[in-house]
Amino acid sequence: MILERAGWFPWLAMPGSVIAFFGIGALAFLALGTFHLVPVVREAATSRST
Repeated sequence: MILERAGWFPWLAMPGSVIAFFGIGALAFLALGTFHLVPVVREAATSRST
């Protein structure tokens, strides 16, 4: 891989828009994951309490 050869230099040379794009993508992925987990956790909590 080119990234492995160059190390961290591509990340330092990347424009801010690309970094922001990946950052927003990661945040959206985490947000969707938490939204999907909330009902599961609620069901587990209610089933345990009952």
